[in-house]
Amino acid sequence: MPTGVPSDPPAVDNTGFVGCHGKLSLGGPGGLQLVDENGEAVRLMGMSSHGLQWFPNCYSKESLQYMVEHWGVNLFRAAMYVGEGGYASNTGVKTQVEDIVQWCKELGIYVIIDYHVLNPGNPNDGTYSGAESFWKEMATKYKDEKHVLYEIANEPNGVTWSTIKSYHNKIIAAIRAIDTETIIICGTPTWSQEV
Repeated sequence: MPTGVPSDPPAVDNTGFVGCHGKLSLGGPGGLQLVDENGEAVRLMGMSSHGLQWFPNCYSKESLQYMVEHWGVNLFRAAMYVGEGGYASNTGVKTQVEDIVQWCKELGIYVIIDYHVLNPGNPNDGTYSGAESFWKEMATKYKDEKHVLYEIANEPNGVTWSTIKSYHNKIIAAIRAIDTETIIICGTPTWSQEV
């Protein structure tokens, strides 16, 4: 280790972070700042899973708990790929997402439900024909939860913004008919780099 860098830094425990901040929304100048229930700016720090269908045994409550208690994670993204052997052909991966949502609730951290559309990159492709029913189910199940955020199309690519936006408009309308408050993250045409 370089001089002055501790070889064993102190743990940062973010257990219960949601209890301090509650349901998130957009506020601040121009409504572009993520804020907590008190209108205070909040900064989320965490990590994402890789495709849950490829590593079903990698993510556990114990692994999340370690990250929360020692690394200061206050957010975890449950990346549910839809194509590439994911939800479109293996609906059981949804159970992994639901487990992660529950573990994050128990640990008091935020969770992003990530509907991953990497390949194919067009969220309007037939691979994603179950998107609206999936999001209606998630909105119904989690509308009253303070710790959940929705990412309705992560990493769309190879298509125009207008193509992606038409998908977003349809899914946002379906969610908002059930859940008027939960943050919805909408992917952009460059693998969501402009979110």
